[in-house]
Amino acid sequence: MTHFIKPIKFLLISLISLSLYGCSDHSPEAMLDNYLYRLSNAIDVEQGEKIDIPVRPLFPHRRNRKIEIPDMREGLLDVLKLKECQLTSLIAERNSSLGKVYRPSLKMRYEIEFLKRLNHCITRLEAMSNPDQELITLTSELYSIKTRHIFKEVWNGIYTSESIEKNFSRKFQPLPLQDDASTSASINALKQISDFLQQDFFKPQSDQAQLIQLEEAYKVLFVNNSGPKLFSSLELLTSKLSQATDMINLRLSGRPLCFNQRPGNQAQIMRNVFYKYYIGEVQPYIAQSHRYSDRWLKLQLKIYERLAGLNVPIHGSMEQYVTQVVSQSSQGSIWMDYINARDKHTQAWQNLLKQCGMMPTKTN
Repeated sequence: MTHFIKPIKFLLISLISLSLYGCSDHSPEAMLDNYLYRLSNAIDVEQGEKIDIPVRPLFPHRRNRKIEIPDMREGLLDVLKLKECQLTSLIAERNSSLGKVYRPSLKMRYEIEFLKRLNHCITRLEAMSNPDQELITLTSELYSIKTRHIFKEVWNGIYTSESIEKNFSRKFQPLPLQDDASTSASINALKQISDFLQQDFFKPQSDQAQLIQLEEAYKVLFVNNSGPKLFSSLELLTSKLSQATDMINLRLSGRPLCFNQRPGNQAQIMRNVFYKYYIGEVQPYIAQSHRYSDRWLKLQLKIYERLAGLNVPIHGSMEQYVTQVVSQSSQGSIWMDYINARDKHTQAWQNLLKQCGMMPTKTN
């Protein structure tokens, strides 16, 4: 009887291994490859060569994104050590060992707070019964200089931050099939940055809470790293849908799957693939990727266009990158390539289903 034990043991191990293998690759790539495999068998067309997923453009180097701003720690700044402006502690913080190596977001936060306090100081000095005209002149001169540079500081605070850089990396990491809510949190963080840019940076009132929330938004963006996931999902869908479209069109250009719109057994198999795999698996992933990417790109464009509208000197490489990667209207951009691939695939399925008289109706 022992000669039966080894085969049974081997069979059980094999079944367990297959089960584990099937569970271990629950990824968008595996789901889409399975769809291509099912489609290929259903319409009797070889899958052909895979369409490579392109490597998206490199985010411009930091030296091309950073705007150089004159340092104002000496000379004119010394006058503000006077208690009248209540800037002593803020200046001391900036001149500390930690302040000298502020990350971009904190440097931006410092400059905004400095400008607001300075504005408040000038207003208060002018309201005094016996104002110090020399101090008013000096502080007004400094305020004018700081005002000219504040939007450059804001640009640097956003586009040279590690959080934003990380979200434009070229790492290939598509969104998971199951939504883990991290992308939604990242989109909310981007909205906080966008809302922050709508404020009037010259008002004396300082919204400390908003500045603190901004740092939290940066942390969310850094940890979740949603940008590469969204771009990778769009690129993955573009590649796989284009491959599937080529297969369907190849079948449509050859021997009909159905004659006189009469579906046979093979057409029924094709219909099953359409509903079970395309509608049941691929479409939900398309919908999730589309919804999140659309919101993400719209916010990124809103942030970029807000700053561009403030006449900051933007390097040409950054403008080109936005056109190629972030734009939702430029031909050849990641978004437009995805939209074209999605629409062509939808049309291919419609043509195939029409040939077999199987176009879905409202009652299907």
